[in-house]
Amino acid sequence: ANADNLPKNGEAYDLALGNLREGNWVSYNRVDFKDGADWFNFRISGTADGGQIEVRLNDAQGDVLATIDVPNTEDRETFQNVVVPLETSPTGVKKICLVYREGAPASCRINWFMAGTGEQPQVPEAPENLQAEAIGNTQIEFSWDEVPGAASYDLKIGEEIVTNVTGPYVKTGIPEGALYKVYVRAKNEGGYSAWSQGVEVSTPVNPKRIPQSSISIPKFSSEEAGGEGPKSGY
Repeated sequence: ANADNLPKNGEAYDLALGNLREGNWVSYNRVDFKDGADWFNFRISGTADGGQIEVRLNDAQGDVLATIDVPNTEDRETFQNVVVPLETSPTGVKKICLVYREGAPASCRINWFMAGTGEQPQVPEAPENLQAEAIGNTQIEFSWDEVPGAASYDLKIGEEIVTNVTGPYVKTGIPEGALYKVYVRAKNEGGYSAWSQGVEVSTPVNPKRIPQSSISIPKFSSEEAGGEGPKSGY
């Protein structure tokens, strides 16, 4: 098997099958192997050494198609793509069952998996030269260098993730004076790249909309306060 490390992905992408214990299983009724698959690609996180995922045909006692070693990524939200070859593959639409074996309880999470043909997929490199520029007061345009092998990109704008972007992107409806830290990553059938280096961008504020403040200082009289002598005022 080969593997490529992937960093944290943002909350929306960390949804995964977890809390797995010895013998736990989950079945998928319609996995299309078409004319036969060459490999499985699993996106997994692990917080302990050891643990395997058996891919079985039909049910938890079915024939073993492949065994995936769970990597220790040291963080439940740090996923890693693990690709394993298939020596023998079924064809057509089949039911498969994933069975968790020999690992520490609740230490493995499965984000997604896929079966494919041809060369084993390679995770793209992280994008470079991310640029973010405000357009007017309520829009920001994002651009970056194209990554070879990338099918699309994800943008992380503050806490929001915009998925499946295929080129320069303009976000609209942004409040005036908003400040964001922005990242971009590439993806394909092999998985997600690391996030790029982040850049900060803000939208300008219309100075005509900034409220004008004034300070009024009341006059003070020593006589009015019961004192003696000439009046003094501030």
